[in-house]
Amino acid sequence: MNLSVIREKWEALTKNQRTILIVMTVAVLLSAVFFVQWFTKVEYAELFTGMEPNAAGEVVARLQEMGLPYKLANQGTAILVPANQVYDLRLQLAASGVFASGGTGFELFDQSKLGITDFERQLNYQRALQEELRRTIIQLEAVEQARVHLVIPEQSLFIKEQGQATASIVVKLAPMSSLRPDQVMAIINLVAGSVDKLDPKNVHVIDTQGVILSEGLFDDGGGIIVSQGKQFEQKRKFEKDLEQRVQALLQQMLGSGKSVTMVNADLDYDHREVTRIEFGQSHIRSEQTIDEQHVNRTQGGVVGQDNLQDLGTIYPELESGDSGSSISERITNYELDQLQETVVYAPGRLVSLSTAVAIDGTLTDEMVESIRQVVAAAIGFNPERGDQIAVMSMEFDKRALQESEAQMAMMALQEKKEEQIKIYISWGFKALAIILGFILLLIIIRSLGEAFKREPVMERPIPIAQMEEEIEPPKPKDEAVKKQEKVQKVAKEKPEETAALLKQWLMED
Repeated sequence: MNLSVIREKWEALTKNQRTILIVMTVAVLLSAVFFVQWFTKVEYAELFTGMEPNAAGEVVARLQEMGLPYKLANQGTAILVPANQVYDLRLQLAASGVFASGGTGFELFDQSKLGITDFERQLNYQRALQEELRRTIIQLEAVEQARVHLVIPEQSLFIKEQGQATASIVVKLAPMSSLRPDQVMAIINLVAGSVDKLDPKNVHVIDTQGVILSEGLFDDGGGIIVSQGKQFEQKRKFEKDLEQRVQALLQQMLGSGKSVTMVNADLDYDHREVTRIEFGQSHIRSEQTIDEQHVNRTQGGVVGQDNLQDLGTIYPELESGDSGSSISERITNYELDQLQETVVYAPGRLVSLSTAVAIDGTLTDEMVESIRQVVAAAIGFNPERGDQIAVMSMEFDKRALQESEAQMAMMALQEKKEEQIKIYISWGFKALAIILGFILLLIIIRSLGEAFKREPVMERPIPIAQMEEEIEPPKPKDEAVKKQEKVQKVAKEKPEETAALLKQWLMED
């Protein structure tokens, strides 16, 4: 088909047909373009996020050297790459020494320098340690970015009192995120365990809002304490576990919604240590007896042999005018039985339990007592501890519950109706779109059919006399068949001229 034929067909179309044809052609082309773009669209994913400008520049430069496509987001702090290459690129960048951390860790010592001093070596070690700690801290889900500052005193043999190591950590939290006390304590222990002679109480953690996150984690003596929020959480978890156990038991006995259980536990979080000493029966371990007697003579004399003989006499008879004395002493040592017991009460010790159970309906005293015994066995009732159990049966006020159920049922029905209406409207739009598309397709097919349909055009008008001459005058009946065949041949060879002649004949009649 050459251009002249196309031009003739285009000129044969009406104005409306041309407009429809142009609109349909443009729509098909746009659809094809959109389909190709959608089919060949590259999905991007985050390679690194929350980066510092210098680190982002290093990563971008490396990606440009590798000739890989990338995009920047979040004001240049996030780098996007094709989703199917994220993990490979992370490994390649890590292997090439390009990190998204924004600092240099222990890879700082990969290349040794000649002539480095001890001070420079110590400073480089501190820089590397700060960066390694920072990389570990930002692995927490709630932490976007962090900075670690260490103060490590110089060790010297000539200084008697060495300074204490300290650390300060600044964390930037993710939006709508927070650090729990145990997470803050984990950060403190991480840093304290990584620095020599660093006391955990000398580690301070703050956020970018200026809030001291490490405050309240240590007591005056430097010991770790449990916050009140943590105590309440543990207490409520313990009570809830007991309530669920009792409620599950009563539900099997009485049915669903027939009982309500509340447990109040008194937990002691004081750390106490009690030492008790008991003494038993005594036993003789050793015994010592001393007897002494002294004699004093009234007559004096020269100290000599007589006196010595008198002193050497054992138990002499006392003469008139003499005096004497005796001493008797007995020492007995007893062995005592001793029992020493030290009891350490850990924080969170159960002091007492109070349980309240309400039963829907009217129960007999025997049934109430039976329920009380079952609940006591379920919670570990101990009367010596001061535990209490209260079981009551009464009619529950279910009006509020019934009203709530009715409202919920109405809301559910309304939502169901709205959902059905939305479905019907969606189906209606789809059906209407299908019908309109079908009608438009029929119109286009019809218009194109009429446009490309070739109207009969006479190449050269033939006079009527010439047509009459070609048809011989009537002959006898035996030649009628030949004449009819000849007329059919002429009509077959020149259908357009024959149709024009017949049309003219009809108009003359």
